[in-house]
Amino acid sequence: MTPSRDIACRSARLILAASLTVTALAACDRTTNTYFPPRHGYVDTTPRNEVSLATSQHRMDLDRVQTRLSRAQIDRLNQFLTMQGREEGDHIEIRTALMAGPQRNGAIVDDLHRSFVAGGYAPSRIRVVETPQLRDIVEVALLRYTVVLPDCGHEVVKRTGIQGWSDEPVGERALGCANERNLGLMIADPRDLTGDRELAPSPGYREADAVQRYRLDKIKEIERDQTSEAK
Repeated sequence: MTPSRDIACRSARLILAASLTVTALAACDRTTNTYFPPRHGYVDTTPRNEVSLATSQHRMDLDRVQTRLSRAQIDRLNQFLTMQGREEGDHIEIRTALMAGPQRNGAIVDDLHRSFVAGGYAPSRIRVVETPQLRDIVEVALLRYTVVLPDCGHEVVKRTGIQGWSDEPVGERALGCANERNLGLMIADPRDLTGDRELAPSPGYREADAVQRYRLDKIKEIERDQTSEAK
């Protein structure tokens, strides 16, 4: 075989191999598209947990000379809370005028906050709400958040399309719904499903001290710990 003929044969074999490879890849691509339809316009229809909110309020009128809640007011408040019961999604709001109200309102709010914490409410679930129109009123609101679990009993129905399937394969929605339902069953505070938690109040003096030390070039040395003798 002459060198030119040998080169021609090698070129032919390379072209044939490349042609077969492209054909095989095209066949694989068609097979993939048949079983896994394209995601163009895909909309996630997985059922989600929902949260319902029920609110109950109890108002306490304050006399102008009153500096603390009376025993009768405390008893009526306790009666109100007992009638409402206690559930895992309960939050407390204390509403009154603090900035634009009498000074005694702040003392009453502090007393209520301490009593709720002593009664087992986490501080993160007790919120003080500035309400300017309540100058001589303190209102305690019970906010009850409840998770409404999704119904995972319905399957995705096949629809006739280009590939003969819906944009969402049967079974994927069932798995997503089960995960969502489990999340709803495990969550400790249903309110977390409605949004992020607010940061707790902070005096900020530690941060201010650090900034002051930096400005005065009095930065503290970093403490160094070691578990063995360094060589």
